[in-house]
Amino acid sequence: MQVLISRRKAGGSRIRTYWLARLKAHSHFGARICLVQPLEEDDRHSESALYMHEAAKPAAEFTPSNCTALKKQSTGTNHMTTKTGQMPSFAGRRPILDNEFIYNELKQLLMIGEFLPGQKITLPMLADAFGTSQMPIREATNRLIAARAIEAPPRRSLCIPEATTERMDSLLPLRLLLEGEATRLAVIAKGAELAQELAAITEEMDSKVPSEDIKAYLRLNQKFHFHVYQTCGNPELVDMIELLWMRYGPMLNIVRSGVLSKSGHKRHLEIIKGFQDQDPEAAATAMRADIQDAAVPIREVIESKLREQETVAEGRKAVRAR
Repeated sequence: MQVLISRRKAGGSRIRTYWLARLKAHSHFGARICLVQPLEEDDRHSESALYMHEAAKPAAEFTPSNCTALKKQSTGTNHMTTKTGQMPSFAGRRPILDNEFIYNELKQLLMIGEFLPGQKITLPMLADAFGTSQMPIREATNRLIAARAIEAPPRRSLCIPEATTERMDSLLPLRLLLEGEATRLAVIAKGAELAQELAAITEEMDSKVPSEDIKAYLRLNQKFHFHVYQTCGNPELVDMIELLWMRYGPMLNIVRSGVLSKSGHKRHLEIIKGFQDQDPEAAATAMRADIQDAAVPIREVIESKLREQETVAEGRKAVRAR
């Protein structure tokens, strides 16, 4: 339901306020979407915000927003609260119809592992979640298909690529090379200046380990890494790293946060020390070690699932042979 509300403020200036209210609970997401930020005629660049109110849903289901509740105080002002550890809300300066906005949100969700390997995605599903038509969704997903972050099998739904050892073996060496170099450049550019900020992110990551809040942990892990990379002074290098993370990110979701944190904490401290000591090579070495350590449990899970599939296939063969 869309309602266009017009009102006048003191002084007679006319303000146009657009409210998008989708109060229907989506059967797939169990979510309500409300666009509640007013846009004024004389301020075309006012910030628009999309807030998702998320109800209970299966762990593997996708909702491209966190559970952000809008509470009205007794004074009538809007107060926004966000549940920790859920997907980031769609709050941005661009209209929701902008395919660039949608692309960036989907890219971010891929990078932090919110999608599962092999997960199916449909255009209507995404259009409903974003509160828009399928056209900007199609434009955004086409870019992700071209980036090989999403697959488009013939006559089938879009899907996230499956996690395989071959895929890991092709992506991991590139990550080690590019992210190691970005870290080295970041130390040269910023040095000890960045160490304190990285330490704060690591401390926040550690706070998520006891509750095994995998979503929050992975989001903070991505924040830590890109806080380093984005200071390297080479935007082309950062773009290539983002591309690799879009392809690699879903594989991060197949292990528990407790497994990742065992080596992650130690390596992050080593990276921070490299910045504190202004030692580019030490920081780059620690970053590569962090990436390699995190890959070990992911590979183990992939290989374990492969063995399970082979066992099931052999069992079926034996049954047919009887």
